Amino acid sequence: MCSKIIGARVYDIRSSGGAGVSPVDVGGHGSHTASTVAGRAVGNVSLSGLAGGTARGAVPGARLAVYKVCHRGGCDEANILAADAAAIGSFHAMKRGVVTSTAAGNSGPSAGRVTNVAPWLLSVAASSIDRRFVDKIVLGNGKTIVGESINTFPTLANATLAFPINGSCHPEDLTRVSYKGKIVLCPRQNVLNTGIGPLLAGAAGAVIIGEYPDVALAVPLPALMVTQEQLNEIMAYVNSTSNPVGTIASTEATSNLQAPIAASFSSPGPNLITPEILKPDISAPGIDVIAAWSPLSSPTGSRDDKRSVLYNIESGTSMACPHVTGAAAYVKSFHRDWSPAMIMSALITTGQS
Repeated sequence: MCSKIIGARVYDIRSSGGAGVSPVDVGGHGSHTASTVAGRAVGNVSLSGLAGGTARGAVPGARLAVYKVCHRGGCDEANILAADAAAIGSFHAMKRGVVTSTAAGNSGPSAGRVTNVAPWLLSVAASSIDRRFVDKIVLGNGKTIVGESINTFPTLANATLAFPINGSCHPEDLTRVSYKGKIVLCPRQNVLNTGIGPLLAGAAGAVIIGEYPDVALAVPLPALMVTQEQLNEIMAYVNSTSNPVGTIASTEATSNLQAPIAASFSSPGPNLITPEILKPDISAPGIDVIAAWSPLSSPTGSRDDKRSVLYNIESGTSMACPHVTGAAAYVKSFHRDWSPAMIMSALITTGQS
């Protein structure tokens, strides 16, 4: 570890300092992206049996200098600006032969939401891989609804299906009524800390409308993400019987023969600042990527989720970006005299599905 990470700094200029200010990753995001770039090969890696195999970074022999500007409360702009001087700044970095790879953003599918559009930056979009994680609920009438989630819990069999009294799965609303042992049906998108409300309410499981149909999110209890249409099917069954029950199975990996295609969340062009410069520049795997995770954070990232893991499955352009960073480093290792523009051009013009 000491030979891998050669530098680590933390920026929290609004804090007075102290023991709580540390470059140690407590959220998992930094460990995930860093190991995707430069993690050494580790065998028998999985998330509770999912995505099993050998994990290794794009350039396992590379070394890392890590600059932490994001904390549990998010990313303070003042911290980012403070770190920018240490990182030289992307334009000055380019002048000194450094390639800067950046995430295109997770605001898709609305057009024109791409970020990091400066011509000297690599703006990386996210695409799918040839694997999906699917989950299913079998209703009491025998009908099977297939959704997506990272549900590593044992099968939850024949639990009563319950609809929130006011239609909200927000923790403050659900905890007013007992849902112990039941599967809660959450009718709204963007549930705060996905599945945490049902967990805190003592529910045994949950069915939640997913914001993106191609993303499997980690859940803190047996649960799956479905579309509005699928939830309507479940509700039709609930309203047809006096004893609605369902069985939620554990997540399974399956082939995704359509890959690679753009992730639904990946911010697309056009570049609204300089329309004549096409952005994003390139895409890379950014859905359901397994990589290292901080044991100080749960798979869901919520403090109410008490699990601790060393590897986690995540989605986002943040997951795609380090793949391209690693590719750039790999090219640089063979062509040390190439400029950032030459390396960027080589990646953009030779990338293929």
